[in-house]
Amino acid sequence: MDLLLEAQMAHVPSGTSTHKPVSHRFVADMVKRAIQVETGLDIVKTMREVSSDGQRAVGTFVLEGKAEAPFSTTIGWVNAHDKSSSVKLLFGSHVFVCSNGCTVGEKILARKHTSKIYENIGSLTREAIRMNIGILEEETLRLERYRSISLNNEQVSHALVSAVQVGVMPAKEILPVLAEYNKSSYEAHHHNGGDAFRLLNAFTERQKIYTPQARIQRTQLLMPVLDRVVS
Repeated sequence: MDLLLEAQMAHVPSGTSTHKPVSHRFVADMVKRAIQVETGLDIVKTMREVSSDGQRAVGTFVLEGKAEAPFSTTIGWVNAHDKSSSVKLLFGSHVFVCSNGCTVGEKILARKHTSKIYENIGSLTREAIRMNIGILEEETLRLERYRSISLNNEQVSHALVSAVQVGVMPAKEILPVLAEYNKSSYEAHHHNGGDAFRLLNAFTERQKIYTPQARIQRTQLLMPVLDRVVS
């Protein structure tokens, strides 16, 4: 057990009359309970990352999916003590053969750390999951579509340039992403050929250099770019 991580997860800093921090552990446990109540799906993997100072945290619950699929859907959460983020709930996906964690997609809830957060964040989380459960199926269909569509050089180039234009990455990352796409770090992707799924994973592999919060923001910008490429 990582005692420092556990302490950071449990810590609750002092609040003010207008700012009421909640522990990262509280958010993680609350989201886990909501998943169990509202989805009926098993959680097959749990991931979490906390900043070195303990102020910011991101967690992901990977849900059961199709046995033959190389990915599964996820429900993730974000919390911060330093006012850099509200409590957020996000739906996305996780690629099993990669170490780049989750590809977080749709934000379905954002609750500021204001008064009464302890009173209503649990019910808001359950309702958000219940009302948006269809997004998980949409995410599965999206990635299956990415796997089925081969890309030509023009489409790959267009995706790379568009990603820079919308802020997914700086221009200096074009060549590293392209190199990862052409020769993936993961053998399992070598069999995919030049499809959109492999390009997605090339982007997310390079995003490991960023903080968890930055990866979430950049991936949310990336997915519409890839959607347009395969449309």
